[in-house]
Amino acid sequence: MYCDLFIENNYSKIDILYSYIVPKTLENEVEIGKRAIVSFGKGIRTGLILKIYKTYEGDFKDELKEIIDIIDPQPILSNELIDLGLWMKNRYLLGYSKAFSPLLPLGKLKAIKREMIIKKYPVEEELDYLQKLDLKKYYEDLPRNQKILAKKLFERGIIEFSYIAIARIKEKTQKFLRLRDDISLNDLKNLSEKQILVLNFLKENTESSKKDLMTGLGISNSPIKSLLDKNLIIEFDKKIDLKEDKKNYDYEEKNLNEEQVMAIKNIEDTDKEVSLLYGLTGSGKTEIYLRLAEKVIKDGGDVIVLVPEIGLTPQMIERFKGKFNNEVAIIHSKLSPTERFEEYRKILNGKVHIAVGVRSAVFVPFKNLKLIVVDEFHDSSYKFHDSLKYNTLEIAIRRMKNKGKVILGSATPSVSLYYKASKGLFNLVTLKKRAMKNALMPNSYLVDMREELLKGNLSIFSRLLKDKMREKLEKKEQIILFLNRRGFSNFVSCRSCGHVIKCNSCDISMTYHRTNNRLICHYCGSTKVLPKVCPECGSKYIKLFGLGTQKIEEEVKNLYPEARVLRMDRDTTNSKESYGKYYKMIKDKKVDIIIGTQMISKGFDFPDVTLVGVVAADLSLFISGYEASEDTFQLITQVSGRAGRSYKKGDVIIQSYSPGHYAIAHAAEGSYESFYRDEIKERETFSYPPFKKIISLEFVSANENIAKKWAGGFIYNIGKLMGDLNVEVTKIISLPKIKNLYRCRFSLKFKDEEEKLLLDILKRVLNKSKINEEKDVSLNIEF
Repeated sequence: MYCDLFIENNYSKIDILYSYIVPKTLENEVEIGKRAIVSFGKGIRTGLILKIYKTYEGDFKDELKEIIDIIDPQPILSNELIDLGLWMKNRYLLGYSKAFSPLLPLGKLKAIKREMIIKKYPVEEELDYLQKLDLKKYYEDLPRNQKILAKKLFERGIIEFSYIAIARIKEKTQKFLRLRDDISLNDLKNLSEKQILVLNFLKENTESSKKDLMTGLGISNSPIKSLLDKNLIIEFDKKIDLKEDKKNYDYEEKNLNEEQVMAIKNIEDTDKEVSLLYGLTGSGKTEIYLRLAEKVIKDGGDVIVLVPEIGLTPQMIERFKGKFNNEVAIIHSKLSPTERFEEYRKILNGKVHIAVGVRSAVFVPFKNLKLIVVDEFHDSSYKFHDSLKYNTLEIAIRRMKNKGKVILGSATPSVSLYYKASKGLFNLVTLKKRAMKNALMPNSYLVDMREELLKGNLSIFSRLLKDKMREKLEKKEQIILFLNRRGFSNFVSCRSCGHVIKCNSCDISMTYHRTNNRLICHYCGSTKVLPKVCPECGSKYIKLFGLGTQKIEEEVKNLYPEARVLRMDRDTTNSKESYGKYYKMIKDKKVDIIIGTQMISKGFDFPDVTLVGVVAADLSLFISGYEASEDTFQLITQVSGRAGRSYKKGDVIIQSYSPGHYAIAHAAEGSYESFYRDEIKERETFSYPPFKKIISLEFVSANENIAKKWAGGFIYNIGKLMGDLNVEVTKIISLPKIKNLYRCRFSLKFKDEEEKLLLDILKRVLNKSKINEEKDVSLNIEF
């Protein structure tokens, strides 16, 4: 018997499957998804078994080595997740390491072990087995004879395995104190009152954490230090378990309206795996997710709920934990490695049946996954990125193929997927009313900022927005001001010669941040002092151009000094506690005006927000990319939907220098259908998705000529293999330098039916070029 293993490594040129002989003694233990110990090169490595077969037909059969041992009693990855990893490898042209890394809880094969726990009392023969078993060790570390015993006891239900994390995770410890064992009366002479308090406390409690002791007695560290110096008490590190979330979450069962009831029935009854749930903001999509999840769990299934931003998790956590208590695991990037694995461990050990999280939660290893919900599925965070080479929506749909259902929910569906739903490829479900009976749609105003300028208003706020802000503050209602740009000013420029201050490492203008009086590059993070004179011509006429969230904050505080202002952007919400803290502040009405970027445009539901001001609607409109109009429409519509979500009438004021553009005009009207009709015509005219697909290839090098040379070589080799394929190849364009690296890109535009052949061509060109072995250039492929 033979098997093929994937062995973890960081070198693309050896990122292949390796064949090994399965010795007779291990034939009954070998299974796809288990880890094996093998000899590799000059050392010993851990590999994951992906294939098993009876006969070996490859070269160098006589040189094959035998597997040394099988680590696992059960597979650590299910067949479903292994099939998904292999599919990702082919779909996104990845190596094994990059394809399988997101599927492993810690991204490492050797980082997972199992401890053995007695599940029920054994009978006589089983008791004999149990006595020979060293339960203090991990299963993986047992000698072979004990592993056989452990496996027998597992099969008989006497013991169970519990996943634990090692290697990359440090156990969390706290400083504890206890009395020295042999204290005499002589030792207790000349002690202060506080020192005696400490000794009595430890005598009564045996031991205590240093923190609890100081809090409980209301003392400083000084008496403790004195007792340690006198060798009367002992300080030691003690492992502490992560605290269970014991907070009581409020959840009030809402009565569904007729639209919501019909939507649930439609999703449950359809034979299509994917349902696109299009409902205007406030139409009650979350309540539909909750009801469908409840049904799946009652039937013994598992559920994944994805949100685009970590900032949305507090609200989604509140609703799901309110309904399902501790049935919910939380997965997001701000968790520490220990916290992240604790959440995964609950899933691996079958303790929870719902996972709520950001894009990486799509891979959680549920054993009976039946439903994946992708909330705000239009969001760019779900799409393909250089560092995370997968499309979350594709992964969700792939995981549920012939197994369950996917719900894609949004008030502003992506044009490409809405087109598919309108053509019957997905199940289209529509909600046209707000869920709350007395909820009123907000009044929407589109302000032409060119006219404001002509009338002498030089402020960043229109007169209407200023009047409405004053009105809402007087009524003790809340206000959201939205700008899709953090910082104080877009860029710094010389009014004399026109020179723009750029990053030394990136050909990108730097953004001024007033709080630390620095220029910051939003691509590489490098900083500069704001110059007093122009570095190009020496002029003192240096001026800040544009605006950012900090500048809006300053203007608001000048206009309304009595208002309580909260700014939410990447600069102010950089810790895992920030989102939950700010969410609670807004909910508890400790904030009057919320100023923010994209993170406040999605999902937040606050009944006292009655005014939304979109300060500069044009910012995302004229950036490069065919999705600029769609992005602009989505942002304006999403943030507008935060206003008037209860019985209080809301107002939305959209300020623009291009009020006639269809994306802005339709967003002001709140009409997705009108926007979709105009946008789909544009897409068809220029053969953009959904009418054609696009793959972009980006070559990155410290030498611009090398990047261009490789891009040109790829175009030439693709062209040679193209044959009759009708694929449009764009010109090579040079992108701005980032972190001292040059980037050259070209794109391939093609029809759906040509994708498989084109991917085969790209694989052949990639293999022939051996670009993965090059040190001077790297390639990013974006689908």
